[in-house]
Amino acid sequence: MSDINLSVVNEKEDIPFISDYKNFDSLGFYPWAVAFKRNAMDTYKRIFNRKSISPVIWDFIKASKFELEYEKVVPNLKNLLKYKTFDIEAYTIVLVNGKYINEISDEDDLPFSVYSDGVKNCLIDNPSFLQNRVFVGNDLFVSLNSAYLSDGIVLKVSKGEKLDKPIHIISLYVSDEKVLFCNPRIVIELEEGAKLDLLESSLSLDGTKFFENKVLQVDLKTGAELNHYRYINNSKDCVSVERDFVECGDMAKYNMYNCVFKSGIIDTKYNFNVLNNASLNSYTSVYSNDVNVEFDAKISHIGSSSLSDVRFLGVTDGVGKISFVTSLQTSALLKNIKTNQLSKILLLSDSAAGVIKPFQSIYSQNVSAFHGATVSGIKNDDLFFLNTRGISENDARNIIYKSFLLSAFLSVSDGLVLDEFVKFYWDN
Repeated sequence: MSDINLSVVNEKEDIPFISDYKNFDSLGFYPWAVAFKRNAMDTYKRIFNRKSISPVIWDFIKASKFELEYEKVVPNLKNLLKYKTFDIEAYTIVLVNGKYINEISDEDDLPFSVYSDGVKNCLIDNPSFLQNRVFVGNDLFVSLNSAYLSDGIVLKVSKGEKLDKPIHIISLYVSDEKVLFCNPRIVIELEEGAKLDLLESSLSLDGTKFFENKVLQVDLKTGAELNHYRYINNSKDCVSVERDFVECGDMAKYNMYNCVFKSGIIDTKYNFNVLNNASLNSYTSVYSNDVNVEFDAKISHIGSSSLSDVRFLGVTDGVGKISFVTSLQTSALLKNIKTNQLSKILLLSDSAAGVIKPFQSIYSQNVSAFHGATVSGIKNDDLFFLNTRGISENDARNIIYKSFLLSAFLSVSDGLVLDEFVKFYWDN
């Protein structure tokens, strides 16, 4: 266990999580990592502002006692099968409470052209690899993740490599009466012409409470292609904050399908950079019940002949609230830019709320840009249509909202993955 003391925040002048942070040098990492963490902590202190944290997350912080992530339970191989979520043959990489667990991961089975390791191991055994690949950032939660950086996943695919099957990253969360404070970092790099199908699932066991503050870094070199399929189904008694940074190099392709179902409070920000002739497709589907969910996508076109398509679909029930924000920016003098942003929210109760904010800042003339936004409830005509065919009102509502969410994944080219997304919705 670390000597970091995460006590309840009571004093107004306290800054969450860091008042007792000390003794960087005892972490055993190389000098650059110690300096990196110090810089991150200084950045966090500098940019911390009560307004930087949404009220619901702030209330969660004030009401909880936190403990740093640790391996409370390490499932054995037999028990792990029920957590795989994607019932697809794949190389498996496992995180438990943000910690990389080599014993139940397929690291040794991966091809030699794929480098895979935990962040902690990489910091100790191969520090030069991470030195210029991880960053502090100027976001409150990115700097916090950097300050507490201890583990996660490092994945690099060599030039021209195409794996025979996907890689599946499984994140499991297990805790007792305390709330876990987890800061995993996932670093993915695909070299020129490499291609990878990546499955990612996040699951928490019953009763688990945690504050997950994750940072994902994806760097796609020239001509690389990443198909990223994600499924999140965590406890309602948790907060998940995520910051994604995706760099699509020249002629690279990034296709991301993100399914969030019946989870706790979520605050996610996507940061996409799209270079020359690159293609970015991001489709997110969210179901929220009595919790607040916020997704923010920042799309920056910094190369000509580039394409981006970012879509958010959300369903909220009870007193839940969904917020979708998209912001597009194109650099000057670019040509042949095509971009689309679409956000739709379906409200299932009178107390549910949906907020959509699209922004576009276009500084070049040769741009084809579209955006759309709708917030609505279920139409009585649709319910009546299904009722007349012998379907109960409750079943009819389920059919309508689940079909609505599934429409986010119609462009999934892998039939096995599409079948898995269908099963997620109809089995829950």
